[in-house]
Amino acid sequence: MTSTPTIPLDPILRALKDSPLFQLSLASKELFHSNFLAWLCETYPNAAGHLFARFLKQPPLTYEHLKVDRERNKIDLWLEYSGGEALIIENKVKSLPTLAQLQEYTAKIQNKAQTSFLLLSLTRPTFLPLHETTIPISDGVVWHSLTYRELASKLRDLLPDITAVNSYHGQLLRDYTDFITQLDALQTRFIINWDDDNSNFFGGQQDIQRLRSIRLHDVIDKMRYAQLAQQITAVLRTDGFRTDNQNFWRGQVGQVFVDHGMTRGTGLFDFKYCLMNKDRFGTPVILGIQIQGADFRLVVEVGDRIRAPKIAAALRQPKDGNQVWFNFGLLPSGSEERPKKHAFNQYSGQFLYRWKRIESIAPQHLVDIIVAYAHLIRANETILCQQIEAIP
Repeated sequence: MTSTPTIPLDPILRALKDSPLFQLSLASKELFHSNFLAWLCETYPNAAGHLFARFLKQPPLTYEHLKVDRERNKIDLWLEYSGGEALIIENKVKSLPTLAQLQEYTAKIQNKAQTSFLLLSLTRPTFLPLHETTIPISDGVVWHSLTYRELASKLRDLLPDITAVNSYHGQLLRDYTDFITQLDALQTRFIINWDDDNSNFFGGQQDIQRLRSIRLHDVIDKMRYAQLAQQITAVLRTDGFRTDNQNFWRGQVGQVFVDHGMTRGTGLFDFKYCLMNKDRFGTPVILGIQIQGADFRLVVEVGDRIRAPKIAAALRQPKDGNQVWFNFGLLPSGSEERPKKHAFNQYSGQFLYRWKRIESIAPQHLVDIIVAYAHLIRANETILCQQIEAIP
């Protein structure tokens, strides 16, 4: 595969730094955008109301009496049109949308027959097929999808009419449209291309750190690790793993948990496999993989702080000449395994791990390795449990 052309970063940084509205948006990234769109709909219902009305089942005859609510039932933006139909808008700027979230939001709405649904997101949902613009939900509800790139295009069409009414408002809308266009260019630059075997998932950190000057480094890094989590979750489900995002301490044997986030200003990926639940051993035993920055960690988590070190030590010992866990053999050769001076690093006495740093790896290769470890655990559940149960 050939490398994906890189969008220059400097023009994006300059444009965002020059935007007054962008600077104001940094105080509350998602909240700012919802508030701005609410103001636009309230102030210019004929223009903005008409823009969003195309997502209704039955557009009204007039937009004069458009009612706008913010955070009603914890919904980002709620538009009620004169015809009696409502449009629910879920806004995702600093996080990736998930299908489970849309299902959760849908369940909050009682009158679904008179309600339409719109997902507004900076990043196109990974679960939305190419060339599709709607997302069917299990109960028959359909969510429409609109990206910020598409929103910017629609808002530009409103500029002449709004500027003619109020030139200052026209300038605000132009600034807003320009800066969300640059936000789209920024996320496009850092989006992961799973088909590019020449790219490095851990590359580009120098450019990401440059985003500190516009306080978006955390958003972009979190976005990349969220994409990793979603890609791995999709593969695991295809391979027959039971995935969940609830409390892993209550998980059942063979259940896996995939998550992402930020810690100490760095992107984080987390995979957990429930090897033993508390019914079998008195405390859950979780095997996992954690990636923080470029550090790849093999983990054991045990609810009992006294047993945790003993279980970790037992799993590190080969059985019948084969070391199943704490074995970095699936990783590319390179950095040294750590820690050197003691057996494990640990958090809070329950989370024990060993790690290696990965300098360079193609994104899909990283996915393949993590999935391979999941298969490794599943294929060796009996051996791993025997190692634990043999502890005196």
